[in-house]
Amino acid sequence: KNMLLGKDNTNRNLSYSDQPGNQIAGIDFVYSGLNLFRNDVKVYGQFLGEDGPDPLNSTLHFIKFPSKRFSMFGLSISNNRIIMNIEHANTDSGFKNMTYNHSIYKSGYRHKGSPIGSSIDGDSHKTFLSIKINLKNFDEYLNIKFQKMHINQNNNIYSKWEDLSYRNNELNIKYSRKINSNLLLEGVLILRDPSI
Repeated sequence: KNMLLGKDNTNRNLSYSDQPGNQIAGIDFVYSGLNLFRNDVKVYGQFLGEDGPDPLNSTLHFIKFPSKRFSMFGLSISNNRIIMNIEHANTDSGFKNMTYNHSIYKSGYRHKGSPIGSSIDGDSHKTFLSIKINLKNFDEYLNIKFQKMHINQNNNIYSKWEDLSYRNNELNIKYSRKINSNLLLEGVLILRDPSI
């Protein structure tokens, strides 16, 4: 009852350990239907944070958003031959060990040790650019993806990366060819420049 009415935060009738909710609020969006030089354009994103209003910045103090924020934004441009995506995910809320490691639910955003949400886990950044090219009648593709990451920058001990922090640049090149309805041939080249 209290959860449905929004009375699930700590107060005089509810102790810290008895809070039923995880206090996460957020919004995600996709805006499509844009056209740029005969290419379909899609803008998408996600913006989340802990319960409790917080100014977006010092100049917009009258606009309140959830606190301890993390986000993801992307842009997709496509036509019949090429799909291009650029995306940035930021799970660093500005508070060490907060994202995916809620103060009440230490393991609530994990399944078998892996985070539910973003593969980079909390306290991390990832930017990538990918291009998928249709080479031959949707039976042959070339995928090229470059990503730049700063993983577990606060040495979070709850992270799936244990307490390691590292930076990584990575280039993936994948060639796919459909031989017949039952057989797909793929070749993958991965070049990494990790800090560890």
